[in-house]
Amino acid sequence: MGTETNICNIGADPEIMVTVCCLCYNHQSSVRQMLESVLYQDTKFLYEVIIHDDASTDATREIIESMSPGPMCRVKTIFQKENQYKKGMSAIAGYIMPIIRGKYIAFCEGDDRWSDNSKLQRQVDALEKNTGCTLSVHATGMENAQTKRRTGCFPPFPLKEGILTAEQYLNKELGEGRWMFHLSSVMIRRDILDEIRTVGESLFVHSFYIVGDEPLILYCLSRGDAYYIQREMSVYRVNTGGFMTTLRKDVGTALRVHCGYIDGFREYDSFTQGKYHPYLEKAILRRKFEIDRLQRDYLALTHNPDYRFILKERKAWKRVLYHFCAAFQRFA
Repeated sequence: MGTETNICNIGADPEIMVTVCCLCYNHQSSVRQMLESVLYQDTKFLYEVIIHDDASTDATREIIESMSPGPMCRVKTIFQKENQYKKGMSAIAGYIMPIIRGKYIAFCEGDDRWSDNSKLQRQVDALEKNTGCTLSVHATGMENAQTKRRTGCFPPFPLKEGILTAEQYLNKELGEGRWMFHLSSVMIRRDILDEIRTVGESLFVHSFYIVGDEPLILYCLSRGDAYYIQREMSVYRVNTGGFMTTLRKDVGTALRVHCGYIDGFREYDSFTQGKYHPYLEKAILRRKFEIDRLQRDYLALTHNPDYRFILKERKAWKRVLYHFCAAFQRFA
């Protein structure tokens, strides 16, 4: 299979409380900082970190192998000999899920990091106390990878700590188009992944193209609420040359992703029996808007009445009209 798996510090341990999934690929400039933030969490319980390196061509593997975990941490490493992402394989589904032992699951990718060593303990405490919540989230800072300057935060508006109902979450995320929380802030219950595995490819989560965090969050919210911790405990690094950068530069990939979102949202609408239909309809229209923008269909952008709410909320009238006029002048 071209896969090398190493299990370190694993013995006859008591129950592992949390499994942390770390996906890496050519992250030599950031992976050490990421691992330091993950391997040395201050917890009252044992947790494991599964590090998946997707055949990096730089020094990422060497840095991973040089790291030692803290006293409450156990480590598993998976080193691919061939890049699985390019083959359309999911590292989480194909390699990490089968060996997860934690009651809860957290995430940190190689170009991000956690910024608080009490993160895992706080989120576990929140989920242990609030059994009706299927996931916990917290505030996240945004940092430009090149300039190291702060560029924003999640959530993008003030929010009180406490239970965030599925209705409230999806109204903001889908209805208002606000990117609520970054994956580095998410902790979910392990049985959510078990349910997804049991249902298999017939579930809506497999309708999405490439992306895995959005359908995972949607599934969690179909089973319960979220608990928000009003404390910044992770950092999302932008402009790293990763997936989001690819979307900005590769029109073909971006189009497939937007179409995948549309398919996924429609399947989720059916899965939830129309419970969140108004929010999903708006989310679908935003993806259609992006498709027309990428295809430079300025006539549709400016004249489609379904897009009026998008242009209003983005205050993009002048920008769209400028592109439309510029295109008209070129072909007039």
